Amino acid sequence: MNAFGINDGDWKLFLDHHGEGCVSIFMPTYRPMGDGRQDPIRLRNLLRDAGEKLGEHGLAERAAEVPKPAHELTDDAEFWRQPRKGVAVFSAPGFFRAYHLPIDVRERVVVADRFFLRPMMPLYQTRGRFYVLGLSLNAVRLFEGRREGLEAIDLEGVVPTSFDDALGYEEYDKVVQVHSTSAAGLGRPGMVHGHGDNDQEKFKKDVLHYFQLVGKGLTALLRDKQAPLILAAVQEHFPLYKTANKHPHLLDEGLTGNPDALAPHELHERAWPLAERWLLRERDVALERFHELRASGRVSSKVEDLVRAAEEGRVDVLLLSEDTELWGTFDAANAEVKLHLDPGGGGEELLDRAAYSTLARGGTVFTVPNARLPEGRPAAAVYRY
Repeated sequence: MNAFGINDGDWKLFLDHHGEGCVSIFMPTYRPMGDGRQDPIRLRNLLRDAGEKLGEHGLAERAAEVPKPAHELTDDAEFWRQPRKGVAVFSAPGFFRAYHLPIDVRERVVVADRFFLRPMMPLYQTRGRFYVLGLSLNAVRLFEGRREGLEAIDLEGVVPTSFDDALGYEEYDKVVQVHSTSAAGLGRPGMVHGHGDNDQEKFKKDVLHYFQLVGKGLTALLRDKQAPLILAAVQEHFPLYKTANKHPHLLDEGLTGNPDALAPHELHERAWPLAERWLLRERDVALERFHELRASGRVSSKVEDLVRAAEEGRVDVLLLSEDTELWGTFDAANAEVKLHLDPGGGGEELLDRAAYSTLARGGTVFTVPNARLPEGRPAAAVYRY
């Protein structure tokens, strides 16, 4: 089980696993924190559906064996206490994975010769990391983030942990007037207000020096990281920190307000939209490439063509609808694609197959809002040749 996220190793396992009776179950959960009673019952019902589908595939003898670890999951109280938007379960002989999902999914059970991954493709394209720096005069906090949440990074010995730590704030207090204020602006409760412009200017320079020490430490810590860094600070600190910063991937936009007042999950909630836009910039570039190459013959939005091209390893980038599914069959011997509308009519979801083939051959897959897909089609591809 993995409550935090699906890593690259998990994706490889999915792509490498083939064989009869691969069960994929997706289940939405409508409460951020489940009550531990209804969701396990709903999963049991879906497992019963999976057993019936295995029987329909001539695999009745596996109906009890394959979902067994998933049945044990229904009794795992700790699993159901975790925050989630949905749950995904993947089961096959000798294989079992269960995940909390940070995205909305619709309820379904799919039994096929490979796992059904289309509902999780948004996780694949935004599986990158980002960093959030909570910076105030009182504290310095750094988090590594993913779509699923934030994890704190220990900064002991890397950067000063506060303005006091960096500059000996107590000694500075002795020579200036101090009075209480809010956490806004350059100060904090007990913010320094000098006797004149000189004291105030010195204070500003001291804050800048503090930020330079923080920036220097973070630049060394993150020197090999290509992920974006999101600053969370009061508005007045943004220009000062940007002056001090040397990390090349600090985003222009950040989180304004006192970061000390925000718990990690609150920081994540506010930071994720900024990180997601950065992580999806390659998708936007891919859409531009599609339009630029229209006249070259190296693109297609015809499903039959791009499914065949994916099987041949010619798809460099595959752009998929967020929710449209196309069921049918693919005859590998004759490279023939047949479409039908009924998911219960046999065959497989062809866009899922195209995604598998593209990823397995080193291509890239993005899900795209329907309105942005070329010509209103459910998929589009940029070919290698």
